[in-house]
Amino acid sequence: MVTAISRKAVLYPFNRPNSPGAMIVIDYNRKSVSEELFDIIVLFYPELQDMILIRGDNPHPWLAKVVCIQDRAQTVRVLYYEKDPTRPGQDLFLPNNTRLAYDYVPWNSIIGLALGEWQGNAWQLF
Repeated sequence: MVTAISRKAVLYPFNRPNSPGAMIVIDYNRKSVSEELFDIIVLFYPELQDMILIRGDNPHPWLAKVVCIQDRAQTVRVLYYEKDPTRPGQDLFLPNNTRLAYDYVPWNSIIGLALGEWQGNAWQLF
């Protein structure tokens, strides 16, 4: 739970052909408004049971479920999910059932929430 927010801003989608996913920031407390374009980093604080994407060794992020949060160490314990090999092309992920399925991950390796929904015990990515 976040308890020390210095100020809030509004993010509004602003899709452009050369910058998909661009956002406009509306910050009512800002003294002056510049016309520069730059990347905005929005902090992500994981919560229990969140399905998250994690930066990995290969170009595709890893999918995992948050099972424990260590605020002081800024890490989460996760259960990794892997693509269901019995249903190709459906983007369904099942919990990894090996002993290496659980891991501790630093917050700065988390890309963000994994958009999707539960289909029984499988997670379907959008």
